[in-house]
Amino acid sequence: MKKPVVFQQENLPQIAEKILKGQVGMIPSDTLYGFSCDALNIGAVEKIYSLKKRETTKPFIVLIDKIDSLSNLNIVISEKQKMFLQNNWPNPLTVVLNCPEENLTYIHRKKNSIGFRLPNNEWLRKLLKQTGPLISTTVNLAGEPPINTVEEAIKEFGSNVDFYVDAGPLESPPSTVISLAGDGTIKVHRQGIINVKENYI
Repeated sequence: MKKPVVFQQENLPQIAEKILKGQVGMIPSDTLYGFSCDALNIGAVEKIYSLKKRETTKPFIVLIDKIDSLSNLNIVISEKQKMFLQNNWPNPLTVVLNCPEENLTYIHRKKNSIGFRLPNNEWLRKLLKQTGPLISTTVNLAGEPPINTVEEAIKEFGSNVDFYVDAGPLESPPSTVISLAGDGTIKVHRQGIINVKENYI
């Protein structure tokens, strides 16, 4: 078995290069560690499903570096939605938006919506500027608790993960998940670290 590659956070160019080559890595986010890959690489996305033994009907979230990046994925938002995002991002707040694009079915898994987050983590936003949008999902086998250290993850996944980025132990409440898909109503799917009320925007 090949030896897992572990990077420190300062090795950002090498990390970006690996992601753009289609590799899957464990990287720190603004909440917990996540398995991440280039969101536009179908093979890499499917590899994460296999790694986690996750149901293939459950979509992953997508990390972006700025609100304008939504348009690169053909996500259309209203002015009210854009104002809401400007007022609430960057934050550990995942926002589900309409995405009827058939060529993104491998991300939205026929749900016609995708959860996006603009992370409150400067290092990660710098990485996103180099890589474009990234898939992100907790580091664990489906149904198991999240893994919060690189050492634990290597014991579980070893060289099945292409590289690991070490930022020390990470433990944080999960992101809040809301939906703006549909009629403009804020629907709260999960109250996390950011408190959001259900209402009209």
